[in-house]
Parts: sequence; structure tokens; C-alpha cells
Amino acid sequence: MTGLAISVITTAGLIVYATAYIPPSVQALNAKATAGISATAAFNGDIIGISDGSYAFDTNRSDGSLKQQASSKFRAGDKSGANSLWLRAVQQDTNDAEALIYLEDLRVLNSNKPYITLVVGTTITSKDLSATSIGSDILQGAYTAQKEYNDGSKQVGGKQLRLLIANSGSLADSATTVAQQIVQAVQHDSTLIGVMGWPFSGQTLSAVKVLSKVHIPMVSATSSSDDLTAISPFFFRVVPSNKSQAIAGALYLEQQLHAKKVALFLDPNNSYSSSLANDFSAKFINDGNEIVATEEYKVGDTTTMPLLLQHALVSKPDAIYFAGYASDLNVLLQSQPKLQIMGGDALYDVGGYTTTPPINFSLLHFTSFASPETWNILKIPDPPFFTLYRNNFDPQNQHAGAYGFVRPTGNTMLSYDAMLALLQGASNALTEKIALTPITLSKGLAKIYGTQAIQGITGQISFGSNGDPINKALLVLHVTSGYFTVVQAQGGVQGCFFVGQCSNTNG
Repeated sequence: MTGLAISVITTAGLIVYATAYIPPSVQALNAKATAGISATAAFNGDIIGISDGSYAFDTNRSDGSLKQQASSKFRAGDKSGANSLWLRAVQQDTNDAEALIYLEDLRVLNSNKPYITLVVGTTITSKDLSATSIGSDILQGAYTAQKEYNDGSKQVGGKQLRLLIANSGSLADSATTVAQQIVQAVQHDSTLIGVMGWPFSGQTLSAVKVLSKVHIPMVSATSSSDDLTAISPFFFRVVPSNKSQAIAGALYLEQQLHAKKVALFLDPNNSYSSSLANDFSAKFINDGNEIVATEEYKVGDTTTMPLLLQHALVSKPDAIYFAGYASDLNVLLQSQPKLQIMGGDALYDVGGYTTTPPINFSLLHFTSFASPETWNILKIPDPPFFTLYRNNFDPQNQHAGAYGFVRPTGNTMLSYDAMLALLQGASNALTEKIALTPITLSKGLAKIYGTQAIQGITGQISFGSNGDPINKALLVLHVTSGYFTVVQAQGGVQGCFFVGQCSNTNG
């Protein structure tokens, strides 16, 4: 039967067999695949793999057909035709970072100038719209950093930046497969020196186990599970572990919402959810309060959420602590909880809510590692990033105030900072007058510490010996009138935001 095949993925000597439906377009791509650059179908049907423009992952949008045509041209060696189609795509859908990355990569290749290559690990072919929304945010941050770097005058060793997109879909295990492809790509491409990714802790855990074995460094923008702390000397992240935001959330519930009895919602099998819930429980109970109900659910399966809410309400909690993602909370909000809800940074996902504004949105409070409002709260002029972002994704000023066009999400800002750290790590490596390789990049990243800390748009970046950022800035946000607003009563911004104004040499 056409399209039904045994998919064979050979990566660094490992052969994985999987029976899956592979669309003809993917079969055509794999017939011409270069080392590490290929796509295949995961067990759940997600198309996953690594693309240099040879395959369009994010096609469920208005310019999807144009991107598929462009990738077909690119695979056939028609770079001019691909360029023309990608240009049409971004004119039609101005905030499509995938198409913009492929355009910029082609410009880098056509310039015949030296370049370095970094991989962006993300998820943009998931049936979970919240996951694809975050995956797209990650690409926006990466592209903003790439364009700024390539247009600037301070390029590392005179080299421009090329990005590959590594998409692992919605399954954490798929990140293992894609990471194995990255290993293969590094073996065949001496310009490829590091990875930025993944959006979710489960995917990051899977990927880092593969990459660290062969000393490929990775910087994560948004993965905050406690399980990632000190997991590898080749892993770094620009967000702290869940423990810091769980403590802040517990204190906010106690001091601002005056809650003493809380119903806790979590997925015990999800690394992000379980570690956040455990950290919160430890702090909240240690402060003399009580968890009166613990409701376990499965991330992505919201069918039981209304029943779990009714069960929790029997215990008469003062509030809810939701250790999970926006798309799951969305169903809980629609079930009329009538209680204040506190949660973690994963709730700051505009694409995870299905109505505008979402039902009962004013009940929501959460911790976050980034917000576009932070600089205004600190009464400091916005850095150039915000202008660059608007120019990149809303060049005709058609989307006043809209997230994804004019207003970056916190995930986009963190992604930009993760890419900034990788580029600084490369620069640090070159000061030693040694060749840029994955190992020397790792050493350069480790030097982002103390007096060599760097200023990110989400706060200072200073890596501790465990790979976590030291004293990283943290926010508490509350939703008012359908908008996310930083809570002023908590001091607005906690932790160290500006380099040189507080300690960055401990941890």
C-alpha cells in the first residue's frame, strides 16, 4: 500500500525500526536525505526529524502549502525557487519563524562566508495545539537572535550563524530519536557545534542522555524540571529548576491569597508536573499549611478534569495549585472552579487557551521566568530586542499589541537568551585561540559565570557548576481584564535581573 512502510532510521550506528504511515512527501525527502537531515513518522503519526530547509514541519498554518513547495524545490537543488516560495510564505504569514530561518540559512549559504551551525530542538508537529504554540515561540526567539547576530558586526570569529530545526513532535521518546540524528549530523558536519532545546522537560531529559554521551552541549530555554539539575556537564539552561518557582508560588498563596488549604493537581508521570508539585507541597506543608486533596491526571488527557475538580471541592480547599500546562488548565477553568488558581511557568502559554479571554481567566495566578512587561516595571527603556521582534514578525504594523507578532511571549524571550548564551559560549571558546568544536563550546559555556555573566532580556545569565542559572529573575503574574499582569505586591521581579547589581557567583 502506498505510504505504508517500515521506517529505518540509522543514527550513529543505531537502527530503529518502526511501522508507520509515511506520507509520499516524506518518502521523497528521505530518498535524498543527507547525513542526519531527514524526517520520518513517529509512532503517534507526528512527523519528526531534522531540517535544513529540506522539509517543512510547521505546515498547519496559512503558508503551509508554500513552505512544502519551497522544501521540495530546495531538495531538488533549486535554491532560487525555494527562496522565492519562502519569501511568498512570510509575506502571507509574517510571524512564521520556520520559513524565516530557512530564508536566513539560504542567505548564509549563498554568501560563501564561513559560518557556525546550531540546532534548535523544538516541537511543532504535535496534535496538542499548546505544544505547537510553544514550539513556534522557541523558533521565533532563535530566529530573532540569528538575524541580529548575522546583521551585526560582532560575529564569532567572523562566522555567520546557520540554524537547523530539530522537531520531535509531542512524544518525549521521539526526542531520543531526533537527538541520535543530531549525533550523526555532528559527525558529518564540522560546523555543527551545539544545540538549543527542548521546550519541555521530558523531551530535554530524553535528548540530553543521548547528546551528553558524545559531549555535545545543549542549552535549554524553558525546561525547568528538577531532574535536569547537574544531569550532565554538557547541559545548561537559562531557567532555574522548579524549586525556585514552587517556593515563590507557595509564598504567594500564603501571603497574598491567604490560603491555608490547597487542592493540588499533578501528573505524577510527567517530569515537569511532578517535580513542581513535590517542590510546592514541601514548602507549603513546611510552612504549616495543608494539602487537602491531591488530584492526579495525565497531561494531554483532559476528559477527567471536571470530575477531578468536583472531587477536590469536597475537601473545601481555599485555592488550587495546578502543576501542569495551559491546555490542561483550560478545561479546568471552563468547569467553573470558583477558586483562585496558582501554578507555574507553563501556564504562561497564550496558545494553550481556547477562548479570548479564557473563561474564568481572572482566577489565574502563576510564576514565570519572563514577561515583555518586565523592563517597564523596572522603569528601564526596552532593549533593542523588542524592536527587532516587531520588525521581524509584524513588518507592516498590522497586528497592534498581538502576541506572536508585536508582543513576544516569555518562551520566545527565553529562547532568545538561550541562543545568546550559546553564541557567547562560542565567543569565550575563541578567546582561548582554539578551534570551535562541541567540546570547546561546552568549556566556553561554563565560563558564563561570575564576572563573565551576561545580560539577557530575561535577566542575568550566570551558570552554576550544576548547569542551572544562578539567582535567575522570577516573576509572579496575575490575569486582569484578560491580560497577563505582573503582580506588584510581590516586588515585581525577584532574583537578579541586571548583571553587576547582585551576587552571581554562588550556586
